[in-house]
Amino acid sequence: MSNRVIDVRYPITLSKLTCSQFSFELRHEPALQISLKRRQRAKNYFIIPASFTHQIDIIIRTLMEELLANGTRQRFKLFNELPCIRLLRLLQQHIREGIGGTLMEELLANGTRQRFKLFNELSLPLLVLLLFAVVVRWSATSHPTLMEGLLANGAPRRFKSSCNGLYLTDERPTKTGTIYYDYSQNLWALPRQEWGPFQDWTFEQINDRQVAIKSHRGLYIGHGNSAWAKQAELAGEKEMITPVKNVDGSWSFKSYENRWLSAKDGTSEDPNRRFSNFKPENKECERWLLETYTPPKPPPLLAELLTDGGRRRFKAFDGTYLTYLETIFFTRNELIVKPWLGWTGDETQRWTIEQINEKEVAIRGSGRYVSHYDGDEGRPLFEANEWEMLTPVKNPNGSWSFKSRWNKWLSGGGYYQGKVHFMPQNLKCERWAVLMSASSPTLMEQLLANGAPRRFKSCSARGTQLYLTDERPATDGVNLWTLPRQEWGPFQDWTFDQINDREVAIMSNRGTFISHGSSDWAKQVAVADEPELFMPVKNADGSWSFKSRWNKWLSADDRVDSDRHYVNFRSENKECEHWWLEPYTPPKTREHRRRGNLVKDQRSNITFHFSAPLMKDLLEDGGRRKFKTFDGLYLTYIENTIFRNELTVTSLGIEDEKQKWTIEQINEKEVLTRSNLSTGEFHRNLLPLNAVAIRGSGRYVSHSNGDVGRPAFEANEWEMLTPLKNADGNWSFTSRWNKWLSGGGYREGDVHFMPQNLKCERWTLKAW
Repeated sequence: MSNRVIDVRYPITLSKLTCSQFSFELRHEPALQISLKRRQRAKNYFIIPASFTHQIDIIIRTLMEELLANGTRQRFKLFNELPCIRLLRLLQQHIREGIGGTLMEELLANGTRQRFKLFNELSLPLLVLLLFAVVVRWSATSHPTLMEGLLANGAPRRFKSSCNGLYLTDERPTKTGTIYYDYSQNLWALPRQEWGPFQDWTFEQINDRQVAIKSHRGLYIGHGNSAWAKQAELAGEKEMITPVKNVDGSWSFKSYENRWLSAKDGTSEDPNRRFSNFKPENKECERWLLETYTPPKPPPLLAELLTDGGRRRFKAFDGTYLTYLETIFFTRNELIVKPWLGWTGDETQRWTIEQINEKEVAIRGSGRYVSHYDGDEGRPLFEANEWEMLTPVKNPNGSWSFKSRWNKWLSGGGYYQGKVHFMPQNLKCERWAVLMSASSPTLMEQLLANGAPRRFKSCSARGTQLYLTDERPATDGVNLWTLPRQEWGPFQDWTFDQINDREVAIMSNRGTFISHGSSDWAKQVAVADEPELFMPVKNADGSWSFKSRWNKWLSADDRVDSDRHYVNFRSENKECEHWWLEPYTPPKTREHRRRGNLVKDQRSNITFHFSAPLMKDLLEDGGRRKFKTFDGLYLTYIENTIFRNELTVTSLGIEDEKQKWTIEQINEKEVLTRSNLSTGEFHRNLLPLNAVAIRGSGRYVSHSNGDVGRPAFEANEWEMLTPLKNADGNWSFTSRWNKWLSGGGYREGDVHFMPQNLKCERWTLKAW
């Protein structure tokens, strides 16, 4: 059965239905809408318009095939005995005499006598109920094939509007105007362009249901104020879009406010220009046809400038380079020409040429664009609008000149020496040698290594090599340290997340990012924003350094003891700011074998089973598990608005997302041998076990005050649990205070930590 996602609105419970109070209406506008309407007069009717025929055909045919395939006499008998089969028998006549014949012929072609008999016994309320059940199931189930078809392995797409044939465009420069109020927009639906990358869009999967839509320049479409479509550098809640595939093969995209990306509204002055905004209903102009996007070849002149991603340095006639200068005492930043700053300091001399249209380009560097400003000054500005549009001209000597829309030329020797201006003539100072930049894709590809995890080895401490570590639990409230190399756990596992063509974020194994915090301390945050962006620099000795946007370098210089250094930021790039990147190979969990993996407690005469390795069962598939108690309830995170959040045990599916947990390995130092079953005593250093933490919904299971199980944000010593596999195959988890995680503690339904490992403390783990 193919997967479909259909919008469903279902306002009234069927169990309250009576013949004299309600009528049925099934209509297609354009998604399936099932509604029950109260009527003033006791008259029963139903409506199925012609426009609905195609969709009801698809849904009911699939429903009947699924329910009745290989059916037996017993199944038919059970089906006919349902109470709702007798409800509204009067409407059965309408089904048979109205559209029933056609519907049976369509749905039950090649059917048997038994199927026709069953169909005649089917009441319309039951049909509506069954339709609703199937549609809801289709809507609620995650669809890997649907998502895979949308993502297309990251291939770029064009978005063509179904209602007007226009294409979603990230237009440059920004279009401004007035309709009731002033607007300034980059997102439009425009005619198809055969030049430039402005109709190039890709999908990034956020979770199993949502995606983000990203433009060629790395900005995400979001739901802005007044339902306008906006663009953002990071994909947050407003940028998370739920894709829906319509019956006609088109796609619709629903925002977090349940509105649909639309290309309906336009201006009277230009019929081929429509706004991009969000509408409350999924109609024709909210449907998009996704076309494969083939990047058009730029004109030959531009192609020479745009190779290698357009990364260039601009060298003036006197050997100086176009440079972005960030001023401290003056309010405006500047463009100047300055001698080359060297391989480790020339980031302000690295520029990227971006194609704007068939003839013009913009020059971007350090997050700013070269702009023809007042007084013919060259200034760095954030947006590329008409003052930033430049027409490139190749001179006979192979140099390049760049002319603004005001017919003046970018100059490195204008009215003031060392300043950048726009001059009226194309002479010596207006001609630039355009050189390949060191921030080429090759360098970034070498750093990213296709997403492979790395270890960060820092300067040695008395001969001991230290590595960047996300220590758990925190020491003195700090997680980031440099520590000796660990052969267990994922705490020295780091990956790079490329943010733009010259900056990266450094992500730990648990998804947090290194950040430039207050007083130059390194800290960790959940989302990568400006303080988490680093420019990587490859040093002459082959090591790497990482500079924050505050021009300071990630460092391991400050020493606590011989095996522990702080991680912070320094103003100079010296030895302890150099990091050697080593491939990170996830360590194998240690095997613990005792008499064929059976350990017998001599005092209690109970045999405990340890897997080989013990943690393999817990950590495979990423450690994703549901925790089921002996009485069939599941460990659940409950979020309260007034009281404190809680851990409870509830039935399966009530809070399905809140019942999904991930087991994380913490260390290899926790050890446990059961010496007395009744008291729960521990002896250490006999049988080495690994400690874990249990995380779900962004919280960790914690042994809180009063032995209450609470959800906590951080995994520290109260969240460290030692797993034990019982002889019956179930699992138990003991905290550092020698008490066991329990689903049946002092109060029914609450989670506690109990002194004994009995029935309520044993959990069945199910993968999710």
